[in-house]
Amino acid sequence: KTNGRTYYSGIIRDITVRKESEQRLRQSLDRFQFLIDHASVVLWETDPAKNQILYISPSFERIWGRPISDLYRAPRLWLEAVHPEDRPRVLHAALTKQAIGTYQEEYRIVRPDGMIRWIRDRAYPIRDSSGFVSRITGMAEDITYQQELLTAHQLSEQRAQLASAAAELGVWEWDRAAGRFFCSARVMSFLGQPDEARTLSQEEILSLIDPADQSSLRAVWAETF
Repeated sequence: KTNGRTYYSGIIRDITVRKESEQRLRQSLDRFQFLIDHASVVLWETDPAKNQILYISPSFERIWGRPISDLYRAPRLWLEAVHPEDRPRVLHAALTKQAIGTYQEEYRIVRPDGMIRWIRDRAYPIRDSSGFVSRITGMAEDITYQQELLTAHQLSEQRAQLASAAAELGVWEWDRAAGRFFCSARVMSFLGQPDEARTLSQEEILSLIDPADQSSLRAVWAETF
């Protein structure tokens, strides 16, 4: 205050860089939250004894078909959702392997609508400054689609084997990089060998073929491969 007048002084600072950084951070967090909300992976965190849910990502409701609020209220609800045939194995693994970081299980869950989903669950211990395991964090991934593909492939293989056996067909495959044939048990029996699948080189196969047919077989191989 000078000569009866009051003066004010201030500082103007350029905070453009800070504001831009804050905006990028918000955008990054928004993208991360979007991925968490819509991914086929459930992020979770519990106490080591599995008596308290510390965090569960929103995708739990979509995959498990159950409200998150129910899980917070009853932490063992996750175990009740595990298929009865898988439940004892999963519970034992959770209580013995999660705290040491070796937990990785695949199991089925049964949703309230009766739908069965396949889950791949992994967990890691979080230790405090004294080295004590204070909480367990993990990721539960919905692998139902992969399991369905695997099952379909296995069924296809079984059907092919049954069809080959019924038609008395032998199956072989040529590994060009290794230069060797995989011969099914039926092929080996055709060649007068023990009835079991084997991997053979061209020369080993030729040694089992009538000499009169070896040159024609070589020509067929050359044309085919």
